[in-house]
Amino acid sequence: MAIQDTSMENLLGRNRACTIRRDDQGVWNSFRAWLWFPLHLSLCAAFLGVMFTCVDGRAFMISSTMSFSRDGTGLYQAEVTALVSATLVVIRLIADVCSALLAWRLIVALLEKAGVTLEELCRIVDSRMPIMPRWYSVRQMFWSFFAIIVIVLMWPSSVAAPLANSSIQWIPSTRIIPSQVQDLAPPRIEPKNDWPALNYPETIQEITLKAATMGIRSPDFTGAFNRSSQGSPRRFLYLNPQFPQGGLGNMTMPFFEAVDIAWVPWPSELRTSDPLRNGSMMENPPLARRAGSLGFLQPRQWRFQDSAEYKAVAYKGKKTIPVLVGSIGTDQGTEDSQCPNTSTIFGVLPTVHQLRIAWYFNDRWAAYDCWLLAEVSFTAGKADQQACDITLIGAADDMHIAVPTNSSLVAELDIKPDLAVLPTLDLMTDVLRNLVLMNVGGAFRYNNLEGYIQGILSAAYYSTHSALLYQLKSSNETASAVQMESVIRASINRPRLYGWLALNSCLLIAALMLWIVWRITRVTSKVVQMPTLVALTMDLNAVSHFNGDGLCNAVALKSKDKKLGRMVWDKDSSIHCRKVRFATESKARENLSASTLYIPLK
Repeated sequence: MAIQDTSMENLLGRNRACTIRRDDQGVWNSFRAWLWFPLHLSLCAAFLGVMFTCVDGRAFMISSTMSFSRDGTGLYQAEVTALVSATLVVIRLIADVCSALLAWRLIVALLEKAGVTLEELCRIVDSRMPIMPRWYSVRQMFWSFFAIIVIVLMWPSSVAAPLANSSIQWIPSTRIIPSQVQDLAPPRIEPKNDWPALNYPETIQEITLKAATMGIRSPDFTGAFNRSSQGSPRRFLYLNPQFPQGGLGNMTMPFFEAVDIAWVPWPSELRTSDPLRNGSMMENPPLARRAGSLGFLQPRQWRFQDSAEYKAVAYKGKKTIPVLVGSIGTDQGTEDSQCPNTSTIFGVLPTVHQLRIAWYFNDRWAAYDCWLLAEVSFTAGKADQQACDITLIGAADDMHIAVPTNSSLVAELDIKPDLAVLPTLDLMTDVLRNLVLMNVGGAFRYNNLEGYIQGILSAAYYSTHSALLYQLKSSNETASAVQMESVIRASINRPRLYGWLALNSCLLIAALMLWIVWRITRVTSKVVQMPTLVALTMDLNAVSHFNGDGLCNAVALKSKDKKLGRMVWDKDSSIHCRKVRFATESKARENLSASTLYIPLK
């Protein structure tokens, strides 16, 4: 018995020798205790600032790099996404630290002021779940509702990250590559060297075929075939190396505009079996029998001697253009039938006299072709040194198209004489025949005959002009271009980021509430800085040994454990600094073993 008393005295002596540290006093300790909360919100605000200034509206490269070396071209989309995700992870980790501090500080305050059950303690620490409100006293009701508010304010920061991640919208775009400026060499005409080439039929055929290939690839069909607009001037280029993502250039642009279209009756002296024959530069052109065929009506065929009249002009005048608007076969009429005023292809036709050309097979009438005659007034020339956008439209043959960057300024262009205007007009009838055969503008014909004429003339002029220059391959004009590269531009959804910041600020609000209540209610316990130390140094003997059913070494609560009463700090204990007891436990103790007789509050 004496030995036991001596051991107990030694135990008590060692425990009494444990002094109380003053690690919660002073400005520095107070600063360290609450540092995490303003740090967390400051990082959130800094994240918003970086997103708004360094990400929003900025262009980033699409593909990723396999090397850590940088060439000064900027960040890749994958790198930006990784940096954003890493930053959000760091902010979330700091939020978890803040949440743990709040949970344990709340528990310490509850143990001192109102008490907390073992089940509630586990709910707060393990799953951040609120406690049930207590109604049997004003004090209990206040602290239970306060605990609920603090715990609920811990939740938003845990679910805020998706708002920040989804706030970035990636929009495909392009940007110039400053190191890729090129001096282009588009051809222009030298009369003394180039006109003799037009004496060869193969040259003419090559020009017309190349022009038709260009015209079919033109992307500006909708604007060109709209009678209320003229579409944009365009120039076709063969560039090698290619501009796969397009580019910006500065070069001379051809210009063509159909100013007015007037319908006239066919004069008797112009009646012919093939209205487009004389407009062709080919010796034996094929017949034009397809609806929509058109070209320039000429009194005679082109001869090489006509090239002597070619000179630089800014053309302003009119030309007569026959248009095949339809045919009448044996299934639609008879030899005495007249050309109708409506067409299944063009809709309502102008009310002027049409040329009716009869076709016979084995001396029997087979069909009529119906032709209208239009007088088209137009302007043609060139505009020097125009800023333009360059787009790749034919990867197989390096074909690009250049259009003015600012199409709204087309009407203000200073049109100058162009040496290529007259030969281009002479070549257009053959090019128009090929474009019609390839159904260029076919989708824009119905009830839009004038728009169709305007659009297909425009497509034929620009493609013929470009093909003529490239086929003759003469001296070069001054032009330059810079390539573009594909990038992806970030657009930040600011309301989502503001919402994310508001959710994260809930932790600071909870900390402020806890700090205010801590001061107002004069909680005397230390402010928790390291929750692990609180858990390791908390003495639960008075609770865990209460009923002797193994709670002292339990890893989970049973239903019986959840019915245990509220626990509070044992302020009368002179041995331990963090000893808890049941709230209804008697303060008068006869010996150390009395803890097995304590009765919890039911």
